[in-house]
Amino acid sequence: MITSSGLYIVTVAESNNPTYLRGGLYNVLVRSRREVSFRSVVSGAGTFERKVMLDIFEKQGRVVCTPVAAEVSK
Repeated sequence: MITSSGLYIVTVAESNNPTYLRGGLYNVLVRSRREVSFRSVVSGAGTFERKVMLDIFEKQGRVVCTPVAAEVSK
């Protein structure tokens, strides 16, 4: 689930995708408790989703948003 802004890998069930998202790497911005903005790293295309609905779709396994761990430099 998305809890903070950052890079996320998004995986969607293409046969049952209720969003405008497609699978890929996204810059995610949590704009408020109600809205999350997505911008594709590859294409630059963007969309937003209501947070409450995105949480439901993730619980159903229709959309999975996995944070990309920041690389720690030594």
